[in-house]
Amino acid sequence: MSALLLDKILMLEKFPGKGGWTFVRLPEIKTPSGKPLGWDKVRALFDDFEVSEMGLLSLGNGQRFLPVKSQIRKSIGKQAGDQIRLQLFARIKELDVRAEFLLCLEDDPEALTHFQSWKAQEREKYISWIEQAQNTEQQVERMAQAVDRIAAGLFFTS
Repeated sequence: MSALLLDKILMLEKFPGKGGWTFVRLPEIKTPSGKPLGWDKVRALFDDFEVSEMGLLSLGNGQRFLPVKSQIRKSIGKQAGDQIRLQLFARIKELDVRAEFLLCLEDDPEALTHFQSWKAQEREKYISWIEQAQNTEQQVERMAQAVDRIAAGLFFTS
C-alpha cells in the first residue's frame, strides 16, 4: 500500500562542480526535526521510469531532494535544466503482528511462559484480537495490554 505524496512537474538541477549530482528539489516535503538522513523511503515515477524504493535526502535546510541517476536520465531522455513529471508514493510498512507480538512476549519471560504453555486456540484469540485493530497504533496498544494480561495468566475474553 502506498499513499501519493507528490505529483508535480519539476526541473532537474545539478550540484555545481565536477561530478555534481543531478537531482530534483522537493520543497513541499520537509525534513521532520530529529529524524536521521534517509529516514523515509518512497516509490518514485520519473516521467514513466519507476524506482520501487529510494530514500529522500536532505539539502540541510529542511528541504528534501532525490538524486536522479544517469540510468534514469538516459531512460527518460532528460538532463539538468529539463522538466520532468515526478510522482512520489510513501512506502508504508505493514506491521507483522505475529512477529512483533512474539518479540514483545520475549521481553516478559513470565508472559512468554504462560503463552507458550497454552493451546494454539487460546494463543490465536489474542493474536486475532490484535490483528483486528483499526490501525497500527491500536495494534501496538493491544499488544501491550495482551502482554500484561498474559503475564497475569489471563485467557482472552471478548
